[in-house]
Amino acid sequence: MMYEAARIIESERPGYLRTISVFLMLIAALSVEMTAYAQNRPKIVDVGEVKETPRKTEAARRPRLTQQAAPRPTEGLLIIQTDPDEAEVKIDGKSEGNAKDGIFLKEVPGGRQYTVEVSAGNEYDPIKKAVAVKPGGYAILDADLPAKYAVIRLGPVKEGAEILVDGKPVPRENFRIDNESSTFIISRLLPGKHTVVYDHPNYAIVQRDFDLVAGNEYTRYFTLEQATVKLTVATDPGTMVFVDSKPRTTTPANGRLVLDDIAIGSHEIKLVKDGYEEYIATRQFEFRNPVTIEHRLVPVPTSAEFSDDFDTANAKRWTMPASGWTINKDGRLYIDNAPVLGFPTGIRYRDFEMTFHLRLGDGKGAAWALRARDAGTYYLFYLSGPGGIFNNRFNVYLVRDNLFDPSNHLLSVPVITELKAGGEYTISIKAVKNKIEHSITPASTGVNEKLGYFEDADRRLLIGGVGFRTVGPEKFSIDDLYVRPLADSTGK
Repeated sequence: MMYEAARIIESERPGYLRTISVFLMLIAALSVEMTAYAQNRPKIVDVGEVKETPRKTEAARRPRLTQQAAPRPTEGLLIIQTDPDEAEVKIDGKSEGNAKDGIFLKEVPGGRQYTVEVSAGNEYDPIKKAVAVKPGGYAILDADLPAKYAVIRLGPVKEGAEILVDGKPVPRENFRIDNESSTFIISRLLPGKHTVVYDHPNYAIVQRDFDLVAGNEYTRYFTLEQATVKLTVATDPGTMVFVDSKPRTTTPANGRLVLDDIAIGSHEIKLVKDGYEEYIATRQFEFRNPVTIEHRLVPVPTSAEFSDDFDTANAKRWTMPASGWTINKDGRLYIDNAPVLGFPTGIRYRDFEMTFHLRLGDGKGAAWALRARDAGTYYLFYLSGPGGIFNNRFNVYLVRDNLFDPSNHLLSVPVITELKAGGEYTISIKAVKNKIEHSITPASTGVNEKLGYFEDADRRLLIGGVGFRTVGPEKFSIDDLYVRPLADSTGK
């Protein structure tokens, strides 16, 4: 935005005015951007304990001088104890030098009164007192100068931090850093109420109110909080996570990734993995409110048809379970007591039609999977024969993460078709969006009969592969498997 504004001025104003205008516009735009960034960070009002160190009085600061060498009989000794230590001393309007370590000694003629003035620059109010000195005696003056200002120490020291007092930056001459204590020292603060702000671009802004007493020192060490929000992503392993189009890192083997440095505000999160559709979500990140994105990526659908007549055994086309699957020389896939899903490798469809030839080995039934996300999550369709778990029923299940309960079905309908050991049937399937239709054609009659209609209102699985397994100890065989994607396969 600011560069666009600069180009407009560049084109409209000639000569040196053009250069000045561009410069001013860039400065103004940058100021607006920085202000917006600061406003995007939270402000914390600090109410923690402040260490207040009162200024020590002279009596508490050092022992009082009580013994010195006796002055001459006609002289007297003037002793001035000062705070601050290096205060300047004037006697009867004449400068006599500075105290050393808070002590000033002067032998003066006794038997008279002197006007003593003690000062210490602009940090303190001077004092002026009359002091009488006896011949051969002592006169002691405690000169604790009233401080004009207070001091604040703020920690920790962080490079890039800015300290504001009552909304204004601290003048350079009133600001220094004590690296040993990791504190910023702000001096020459007038007594009374002040609002101090600790502003670092990587942390939440901290605001603290002080009620200052002149001469006292106030120390507050803040616990800074990152001006960021934690993002947790739970998705497929090996997924690249982007934040505002910038790649961050890939998810580990468990698919769970935590980023704790997301700036406050609105951000676009994108998940990318080869062979899967990109996922994009915009989230609002607020201070102290972690954000979690849980999303299983959707595989990119297969555009090609798939068929297998099993005339030639080619196990490489399939992800087969360790046992229970056999491709015989008669050109059929035999499945016997195989409760683990086997499926064509790398095949995924949205909307599709599918047919296969089914032969029941023992009449107990057969089962197949559709929309398989992986080996553990899919819709399972169980054709249970007269010897199966359910007598002549067609049941539909949702298997999720390999969890399967035969009694917990999504749909169960009676089967009118006669199912028997050795019976041969053609199974026809059409899956469009969240609707899946089945029909069965017995070889003995050649009549196509409706088998079941399933609609998932929750639209849980809209893309995936196909496969076969058993529910119990069934025995069946498959031949002439054919799957083709439908032309409109958007899945929306």
